[in-house]
Amino acid sequence: MTLYLIGFVGSDTGKQVFGEDGAAKMLAHSEERKKAGAKFCDCAACRPCHELLHKFGREEADVYL
Repeated sequence: MTLYLIGFVGSDTGKQVFGEDGAAKMLAHSEERKKAGAKFCDCAACRPCHELLHKFGREEADVYL
């Protein structure tokens, strides 16, 4: 999922949605997480979902778990 976010915030549409500065910050953060081995976004919406899926054995742990 991190790859999708990287693709989106690096696109023109992502820049329109988040602004140039916001998109650049999100892109840098996502690329940093990817280098650390993260597979998923760690936003306030995605993180709790991944934690629950991991808790019930439906998904592997990510870097932040």
